[in-house]
Amino acid sequence: MEQLENSNRTERQRRRALSENSETSTTHGFSHSHSLGLAGSEISSPKNRESCPNEPTPNSYRNGYHDNSSNKQLTAQTTRVTTTNRKAVVHSAWQLRELLRPLPQRRVTPPARRFVELPHYPNIVKFVWHHRYATSWQVQQRFPAIYGSDRTCRYQLQRLVAFGYLGTVPVSATSPNFPTVFYTTRKGLAYLRSSFPTENEIQYAVATERFRAYSRDFIQHELLTTEFDLAFKQSIEASANHELVFHERRFFRRDRQLRFIDRGVNRSLTPDSGHLVRITDHGSVDAATSSFLMHFIEIDNGSMSVARLKNKIQNYRLWSDVAARDYLGDLYQRHDRKYSRPSFRLLIVAHTNTDNDEHRLNQIHNAAAILPRRLAKNVWLTSADLLVKQMPAAILRMPIWRRVENTSDANRPLF
Repeated sequence: MEQLENSNRTERQRRRALSENSETSTTHGFSHSHSLGLAGSEISSPKNRESCPNEPTPNSYRNGYHDNSSNKQLTAQTTRVTTTNRKAVVHSAWQLRELLRPLPQRRVTPPARRFVELPHYPNIVKFVWHHRYATSWQVQQRFPAIYGSDRTCRYQLQRLVAFGYLGTVPVSATSPNFPTVFYTTRKGLAYLRSSFPTENEIQYAVATERFRAYSRDFIQHELLTTEFDLAFKQSIEASANHELVFHERRFFRRDRQLRFIDRGVNRSLTPDSGHLVRITDHGSVDAATSSFLMHFIEIDNGSMSVARLKNKIQNYRLWSDVAARDYLGDLYQRHDRKYSRPSFRLLIVAHTNTDNDEHRLNQIHNAAAILPRRLAKNVWLTSADLLVKQMPAAILRMPIWRRVENTSDANRPLF
């Protein structure tokens, strides 16, 4: 019995020495359980000591008595390391809501960049304000001598946005490749007033034309109008007998609408744009002989019903009978020209998103065919497909226009 007790005592001392050495010493190339972040309670738990149920826990006996202070301190340290280094692992789809919480975002202020204003910036802002909405491609087409590439144009337009002179239109339900649409801000309008102090149209302009919501059809219609106005102006500039003296893009304003009274009811027309062209006849005896001709533009997106389309064309007939003489008289006198009779043209461009412009063009032709002959001869029709094929050529001199008075399908030039 004494030999057995001595052997047990020797075994306990040997195990005590091994447990004390495991706290301070490590084996080369091997990490002990404390270095793995396991707490003392995890080391000495029964689950970890299944093979040795009677084995004393490390640090349980030191200097002949039981001491748990060092064990508690070690447990707190290892637990802190475990909680900081442990990552949440999601195994079930029901736990994905833990990953759907938005991460905190810091608001980083970009470093201030000092941009230099170039001399042609006022003309760029004026072009965008004049047409209300424009893309970088349209700006480049208007100023080919300044912008040799679309990349340079887009870069400088972004500079104008950084200055606050231009803004970008948020357009929903469009492709990611949809171009950026620019408009003139309130600050940009003040910039134009200081750059062009002698132009009354800019001095009395107001910056209350931005809508709260921009629909896809609205932006598409505005860009189509800008595109046609740009092509119309380029076609006039390429002609030696024609000159563009007036351009109106804001007929939607109350003071610029075409108003008339029909059976005691006040009515109004809002064309998409208007162009006043001076036509000079250099072949006549008097070289200064010239005349004015007003062009009202209507871009049809195909969203208007046939009944409303007929009603709109009939309103043009009523306006020409009632108020066209007064309106055109005031307009012509502002440009030092008297006239004998009101003369204007109505240009309608048919466009649909279903690639069926010809069908829409026939609908417009049938709706305008009921007009009297004196007015039907001044209504000209074309489609967006024909315009795309001829651009950027002089669209006014190309045989792409159909006269409502003409019953045949032959197209002819406008001038």
